[in-house]
Amino acid sequence: TLTALSAAKATTVTFAGDKVLTSGGETFTAATSITSTNTGGVKLTTALGTGVSFTGGSGDDAVSLGATTKAITLGAGNDRVTSAGLVGTGGSVDAGAGTADTIVMASAEAAVADNDATFNSKFTGFEVLELSNALAAGATLNLAGINNVSQVTLTAGGANVATSII
Repeated sequence: TLTALSAAKATTVTFAGDKVLTSGGETFTAATSITSTNTGGVKLTTALGTGVSFTGGSGDDAVSLGATTKAITLGAGNDRVTSAGLVGTGGSVDAGAGTADTIVMASAEAAVADNDATFNSKFTGFEVLELSNALAAGATLNLAGINNVSQVTLTAGGANVATSII
C-alpha cells in the first residue's frame, strides 16, 4: 500500500508482481498507457486521464474514469470501475472475464445510462452495479440497459427506495 505514487514524466507505466498494489493517489501526468500484469491486482484511486489507456491483468484491478477516449480493458479478475457512465469519442470499457466485475455510479448517472443504447456498446462485461448514493423515491432502473447486471449494491444509506429495478 502506497500513500502516493508519482511518475509524472513516464509515458508508459507497467505494474508487475503477485501482491495487491493499492495506491492512495497517483500522479501520471505524461502517461498515455498503464498496464498491469500483476496477478494480485492494482487499485488506483486517482481518476485516469481521458487520454490514458489501461490494460489490466488476471488480478482484481480497480480504476476511476472520466470521459475516457481510450480503451480500458480490465482482464480476468473481479474488477471495479468508478465511472460517470460515459466515454468520450473512441473510448470503451471492457470489464473482462471476472464473475463479479463492478461498475460504481451515482444513481442519477445510472438512470441516464440505463436509457442510453450507447452505454451497452461502450461498457461491457459488468455483473454488478454499485450505486454510490440513494435512489430518488419512485426511481426506476432498467438493468438490461446497464449491461444486464445481475446484482445491485447500494453503498450509501437513505430512506429513499427505488420503486422498480427491472
